[in-house]
Amino acid sequence: MPDKKDEDQLNLFPANYKYAKENTFLHATPRFRPIQKGRRKGGVSRVYTSSDRTKEVKINLWRELDIADQDLLLTIWAMANDKDRGLVVVANEKDIKSDAEKYIALRNALDLKDEALGMESISFTTTRYELLHEMGRTKSNASYKWMLDSLERLSGVRFNIDEGPEGEKIRYGFNLLSWTSEEKRHSEKQIVEEFTFFINPVSAAAMLVQEGGFTLTNRSERHSLKADDAKALHFALSGLVDPKSLRRLKVDNLCHRIWFSDENEEVKPGTLRARRAKLIEASREINLLPEWECLAEGEGKKSMLKVKRGSA
Repeated sequence: MPDKKDEDQLNLFPANYKYAKENTFLHATPRFRPIQKGRRKGGVSRVYTSSDRTKEVKINLWRELDIADQDLLLTIWAMANDKDRGLVVVANEKDIKSDAEKYIALRNALDLKDEALGMESISFTTTRYELLHEMGRTKSNASYKWMLDSLERLSGVRFNIDEGPEGEKIRYGFNLLSWTSEEKRHSEKQIVEEFTFFINPVSAAAMLVQEGGFTLTNRSERHSLKADDAKALHFALSGLVDPKSLRRLKVDNLCHRIWFSDENEEVKPGTLRARRAKLIEASREINLLPEWECLAEGEGKKSMLKVKRGSA
């Protein structure tokens, strides 16, 4: 078995923003999965219920999201969470002082409903090149076009949530994010395209708290993984296994969490066997990370992953 990757190898990644922070409930929702080229569906709706049955969300996707889209979202979330960068935008539009017209338009684009209307959001501005660099992508026109397409897919995600016991439910809705871009002259010879993002208030609330209610994804660890399946597994395990803890998880349950099937999508036995094999192969990549132990046990339907996590 190959040796564990050391911290110096992980630090080669240009991650100025190492951790992406997300609301724990939203982190678990079925939004991203490995997608074969040319098989991205449009107009997809999914329903997810929290493990304690107190929350249910309906997610509408304009286009399905893959693991590269997940990379971009984690990059945006990590930047927004930076204390020297993210700007907290108050719920009352009348109190928005600077660039009011732009921020009000971006907030309106989130299409906040009901309880979400009274919540704060986070906004920040970056450049086209910083986004691509932070993801480890080239500055080519092809990379830029992919990023624009991915941002359209991400901004086309809609959440409608019911929370609380019967008779006392509260309802609220919002889009995942909104964004705009404009060219700015930074010097006589340099014109830079700037992107401004507006983060939905539920994710923003998780970024603003110091303890509880959020999940951290280590982007340096993630970037060292080669396969999309391994990145998807790392994302799932980051929400399922707390730092400095150990869990045994059913491989079939993890397969469903990563390649979740839509209601009308039949998963054939051969497909499930192939997914088990992919997931166990992905676990070997996770096991090479310094802060993780991820070992497969058993076979077939009885397959388990023994997952031990160090610090975040």
